[in-house]
Amino acid sequence: MGEDRRASRLRSGAVVLVLLVSTLVMSGPAGAQEVVCPPDDAERPERLDDPTGKEVTEAEEYFREAGYGVRVVGPEDGVPDDALVADWGIVSYSDDVTPPDAVLCAGTEVPDLANLTVADAQTALDEAQLVGLDDEADPDFVVVGQRPESGTLVRYGTGVELATEPPEPPEAPAKLAAVPPLLGLTVDDAEGVLDEAGLALGGVSGDADGLVVDQIPAAGERVELGTGVAVTLRASLVTVPDVRGLEEGDARDTVTGAGLVPDVQAAESGDVGVVADQDPQPGAQVRAGTQVVVFVPIAAPVPPSDDDSSTPVAAFLAAAAAVVLIWLVALLVRASLRRRARRRTLARLRVVIIPGETESTLSSSGMGPPTHVIRVQGRPDPGSRQLEELVP
Repeated sequence: MGEDRRASRLRSGAVVLVLLVSTLVMSGPAGAQEVVCPPDDAERPERLDDPTGKEVTEAEEYFREAGYGVRVVGPEDGVPDDALVADWGIVSYSDDVTPPDAVLCAGTEVPDLANLTVADAQTALDEAQLVGLDDEADPDFVVVGQRPESGTLVRYGTGVELATEPPEPPEAPAKLAAVPPLLGLTVDDAEGVLDEAGLALGGVSGDADGLVVDQIPAAGERVELGTGVAVTLRASLVTVPDVRGLEEGDARDTVTGAGLVPDVQAAESGDVGVVADQDPQPGAQVRAGTQVVVFVPIAAPVPPSDDDSSTPVAAFLAAAAAVVLIWLVALLVRASLRRRARRRTLARLRVVIIPGETESTLSSSGMGPPTHVIRVQGRPDPGSRQLEELVP
């Protein structure tokens, strides 16, 4: 019995020692960069699904349901939630008590560092918890290659080699030149003008002995120095086309198509927008590139309306005038009423009746000759009086 208890204690101590050694191998001492994962004695039974590339949390759940213990090897500060299984293995123990462990080596995919500066590439590696192996490279150099390649699944802490080169110098801003007008010139003269402007003569088409009737790019455009300008030549003499009666835009196109230069000017009469006349006249023989003046009537400006009432200011003035007129009429009516009231008052003041007199002429002093004569006649009835108005 005592020997069995002693043997059991020895087996328990051996299990603890195996677990401790295994933990040291997987985790490594503090600050160690290289950790063997999975251990050299780990196995991959064919009956188990390969969790490589899956999320660590998913793999943990799978192995625990299969009856295995699970150990995850990753960064010292913790395994990120989005960590992937970069490698794995099953570690079995010699005793019959401890179940085997599934060792999961956490990792991530190598980011794409192409065309990044060394400084930016190192930042990307730090975020992925990987290590850049080209520490002496200039931070401004550009990454042109890497190993492992982007997308490769590796353990956290894996070193990534960088191939770098100096950045290309910035391109100097292009110098521009304005394309000169070439219409009406010979090809030799056009080439000389282009050379003075820092440009070159491009493709030449048409009559070799003719004059320039078209150019690309057009005159006035700004292009890089050395740009070629293509020209089209036509015979020296061309016939002026008849553009009378055409719309302005059609007339321009017709004149340009004949190798001439349109010049639109205003005409005094005719239909608006329609060519009324031209100079030179149709059928004239002129040099290519000659200017043809086309006279086109333009719409006359609309004169201002005489009816000011349509404007807000005119409406305001009309309303004000109406108010003033009403006010004046009211004053006149009021003055007329006051004059009538005054006359009635004066008439009452001019009549004075003195009892006891049978006849009297009364008037207010200072009012001129009397206008009325009032005779008072007594009646037997003392309670009545009779007034008779006599007109003188």
